[in-house]
Amino acid sequence: MGDITMKVIGGKTIEKALKELPIKTQVQFIKSVNRNIGTKEIVKPLKDILPYSTRTTQNIKAQATRGNKLAISLGPTTDSYYLRMLERGTIKRKGLNAGKVLIKARHTIERFTDSKIKPLINRYSKEMGELFAKFLKNKLRRLK
Repeated sequence: MGDITMKVIGGKTIEKALKELPIKTQVQFIKSVNRNIGTKEIVKPLKDILPYSTRTTQNIKAQATRGNKLAISLGPTTDSYYLRMLERGTIKRKGLNAGKVLIKARHTIERFTDSKIKPLINRYSKEMGELFAKFLKNKLRRLK
């Protein structure tokens, strides 16, 4: 995927205010915005459209990634191996496991998340200022 550019409403003001905060607080804010918008735009709708049980969809989450402190992962977690099998299918086996059932791939999650990239960016650019105000309000309330 190529570079994506977007114009955030009130972006210059947010950027200036963020620079005045400590690095740890900046990281917390960016992670909370990513998690908040990602959950609204991808995780909740994905749980609603999947034709699987609640037990299966409970492992669809927004969670932190290991490499990048600011990034989050949206979608099935590593705990949902059975969901990955339903989405990607299984291969036809030879030898001792030849009698096992072959699961056809559905690719519902991949198609859904690909279709949500533009709406996610639009929501991000519109709601970032609002979320920044909420974040600062909560931080100030905790300090009192």
